[in-house]
Amino acid sequence: IAAIAYFNLKNVDHFLVLYASGVERPNFLGTPSDVWSIIAAAFVAVLVNSFLVQALYARSRFLAHLLSLATVFFSILIFIAVAGIISVN
Repeated sequence: IAAIAYFNLKNVDHFLVLYASGVERPNFLGTPSDVWSIIAAAFVAVLVNSFLVQALYARSRFLAHLLSLATVFFSILIFIAVAGIISVN
């Protein structure tokens, strides 16, 4: 995700559309650093969840597997969001 964002946003100097409705005009604009902050927050969340999965694995394998599945789902959602922001701009 970070490589895609870097190559597509390295020469951007205007505001990016971060949220757009199909009915209205874009109503949330931001800078490329906002996209990087989304990626950084997702990385931190995945890192924390991986530590939690390791801690839970000895106690409850089911919860560890459930949390790891939720982490994968969260990562896919973040990837879709960042890809959507890059494709709109």
